[in-house]
Amino acid sequence: MKTSFLLVDDDADDALLFEEALSELGIECDFYHATNGIQAIDLLDKMNPQKPDYIFLDMKMPVMGGGEFFEKVKNRTKPRSVFILTGQDNERIKVLLMSKGIAGFFTKPSSFSELKKLIRTAIPKEPDLSRC
Repeated sequence: MKTSFLLVDDDADDALLFEEALSELGIECDFYHATNGIQAIDLLDKMNPQKPDYIFLDMKMPVMGGGEFFEKVKNRTKPRSVFILTGQDNERIKVLLMSKGIAGFFTKPSSFSELKKLIRTAIPKEPDLSRC
């Protein structure tokens, strides 16, 4: 069964790079992208309750940001892990969200190689990553 990823990020270029990084890492997956929390909720409503396996959330987005999205769906979905991606490292918010079940809190990478490293760090137990 394929692993599935949901990236919730308002930057279309970031979504393309994320999908390309997964491909370069050799991860065969179903990749979903939503541009804000509301769109992501709509997408989750149409998915199998056990999917996606991993959710990566941009912290700041128009309409609904990552923290608010997580609060609304944390009891509705069963992803293996949910991660926050942010341009600003805020320790107070990081501690708060991790206490509520966020698996990781990452500063958005500034290069493609850093993005691939972030993915390997976030999901080290994924079998397809073992050869990376």
